[in-house]
Amino acid sequence: MLAEGSALEMIAACFRHQHPEAFGGTPVAGPVLPVEVRYGRDDVREPAFTQMIGEEVMGHPEAQTL
Repeated sequence: MLAEGSALEMIAACFRHQHPEAFGGTPVAGPVLPVEVRYGRDDVREPAFTQMIGEEVMGHPEAQTL
């Protein structure tokens, strides 16, 4: 059975259901996530490549390597 009313009313009802704290109710508890998942990691990893390839001089014959 479909709910009667406009799309705006249906969206508002869904929002009230998911965010009762916006209407003076108790907030819905969030999921329990490990710290790494919630905040990410700051690991410094080695690059996947170890060989550097120099740039080619293209269009400017007097270009110099930095």
